Amino acid sequence: MKSRIIVDARNKECPTPVVMTSRELEKSDEVLVIVNNEAAIENVGRLARSKGFSVEVESKEDGTYLLLKRESDRREDEKILSRQGNNQVIFVTSDSLGNAPAELGERLMRGFFHALLESQVKPEKIIFMAGGVKLVTGDSKLLEDLKSIASKGTEILACGTCLEFFGLTNKLEVGRISNMYEIVESLMGCEKIVRL
Repeated sequence: MKSRIIVDARNKECPTPVVMTSRELEKSDEVLVIVNNEAAIENVGRLARSKGFSVEVESKEDGTYLLLKRESDRREDEKILSRQGNNQVIFVTSDSLGNAPAELGERLMRGFFHALLESQVKPEKIIFMAGGVKLVTGDSKLLEDLKSIASKGTEILACGTCLEFFGLTNKLEVGRISNMYEIVESLMGCEKIVRL
């Protein structure tokens, strides 16, 4: 393994500090992460511990330094975990996540899919219906992450009736147009549905 890697995640919006750290934990037995907000300290520490790293925290004037050192190798466990998402479906019915003001909901939705891209567990399918179809069309801020998720084997389906209703049928940028029968079959045939 490579020597210590430094990750400067100061002033980065959630989940970016975790995503940046996750990438580097695969490459080194020792990673120094610099953050400057409480949520990032908690989230990076939790990620590191879940991957078999110890966490030493030191506060300085220019930020909080988290020294992550590998204690055990959990990569085999992660390979097993990555296969567990094979019969899961994410069902997206809105272009905003949660019952929050629009700006926050959109930010949370972007954060969710960005984190999903980096996650070891990938769903078999992501189904977009109702207002959710706006996320796979036009100038959606999620297109890059969704295309990357699709390239890793996740099938992306968009409700044809919904696309037509919003006048977006010709603006589909990722995935393919589906129909209610296929959507019902996909939802009823999966082991787990995650609804956003």
